[in-house]
Amino acid sequence: MISAFAIKQFVARAIGFCTNLDKCLIRARQCYVLCYHRVIPANVARTEHVHDAMWIAPETFEAQVCWMQQIGEIVPYERILDPRFKNDWPLFAVTFDDGWKDNYRYALPILQKYKVPAIIFLVTSAIDTGELFWPEDVVTKTQREINAGNRPKVLAALPALCLKEGNFNAEQQPAHQAEAFVEALKWVSDGERKRRIAAYYDRLGVEQKPLPGYVLSWDEVCQMHAAGIAFGSHTHTHRILKYSSPVEIEEELKRSRDIIAARLHVPVQAFAYPNASYKGNEREILARCGYRYGFRIDNLSLRHYTDPYYIPRIISYESIVQNPDYFKLRLLEVPLY
Repeated sequence: MISAFAIKQFVARAIGFCTNLDKCLIRARQCYVLCYHRVIPANVARTEHVHDAMWIAPETFEAQVCWMQQIGEIVPYERILDPRFKNDWPLFAVTFDDGWKDNYRYALPILQKYKVPAIIFLVTSAIDTGELFWPEDVVTKTQREINAGNRPKVLAALPALCLKEGNFNAEQQPAHQAEAFVEALKWVSDGERKRRIAAYYDRLGVEQKPLPGYVLSWDEVCQMHAAGIAFGSHTHTHRILKYSSPVEIEEELKRSRDIIAARLHVPVQAFAYPNASYKGNEREILARCGYRYGFRIDNLSLRHYTDPYYIPRIISYESIVQNPDYFKLRLLEVPLY
């Protein structure tokens, strides 16, 4: 059966064949804040089962940077948000969430080559420890066991992650199943999540300690900052704010702000909501903590920008950017895209 996504891809190509979408974007003169996560080779993403929306290949990212500079301009996020600035062509701002080590290895050389300004939102506890975030840790360890030929062991262990009976399907690809269970675990208490993951790792026979080597080090952050890359907060522990108390939110925001400011000797003014989730009443806490901007992800242009603490961003990743017409239709906010 053909998926809905495949149909949308086909339709996008047909529209792009009949219509000059670049001209449409140039005439619209809209402003866009793009959100990226990882920049990694496609074979690495597939081998480790990196979530589809979390990665873009270096060559795809470079091609997109070139295209943005052909039809418009890539500018610092502060300029694109300045209401006094009038643009005669499309403007783009580049942001990265989480602080992945591949941002240093693969993205930085491209950003420097084309003189592209960018900001990276850091999870400071991950930079401090060097440990992988728990959702990616679960999926990566699962996929590694599958790659090692231990699929039966994985299938026997996966029910430990399942919150509801009947949701486990032994016929489904184990890594996809792990992704679904991880998504559900984001919304339970820290204690229950940790117990379930510990039980899963115990059954799987892997180390409880998160994998190292996936996130930036402070040395790399400082090198990127010296090269002109800006940095903002993505909380201290990647806590999802939607179900956090005001006290917890303020602690996350202050701690992350203070750590980044101490390391880079600059004020921290920008924040991005983890998991793109928020309540809608965080602005007072953000302002109190010294932040001027808050970034979300909702795939909207800046014509929808009405509140500096809920700035819209458009997520950019391999499977949609590989089809330029699909991505252009998303920028034009065509229904279904």
